[in-house]
Amino acid sequence: MHLPDFKHIAFDADHGVWLGSLSSALRWSPSQFDTVWASHPVGFHQVRIFGNLVDVPRWSETYGRDYPFAGTTQLARPVPDDLAPLLDWSKAHIDARYNGLLLNWYDGALGHYIGRHRDDEKGAIRWYPGL
Repeated sequence: MHLPDFKHIAFDADHGVWLGSLSSALRWSPSQFDTVWASHPVGFHQVRIFGNLVDVPRWSETYGRDYPFAGTTQLARPVPDDLAPLLDWSKAHIDARYNGLLLNWYDGALGHYIGRHRDDEKGAIRWYPGL
């Protein structure tokens, strides 16, 4: 993986993070940010926890490819023009198989959050077609 202007910090042989900044071409102006912020869904996606459907405590939307997680599948919308450059950059610099985006909106004033959890990596593999 080649990420220009990013530094990899390894935790161990299999885990780490990348630290850096997106190129100026990918950084949104305040009006672009406002447009994307205003595009959040009205309602909340639901997930299955201990057999019950519960609202996710944030707005989320998937683009380009359906996203299966937590016993449900979030149906994808087409990738909007404002987000397409992010997907294109990810495919060029991280993995050409990427075919979708998952966007989360957090409004602290409304108490949105992401709880402690562990992603099911098998679900991430299904994100790629044919695997």
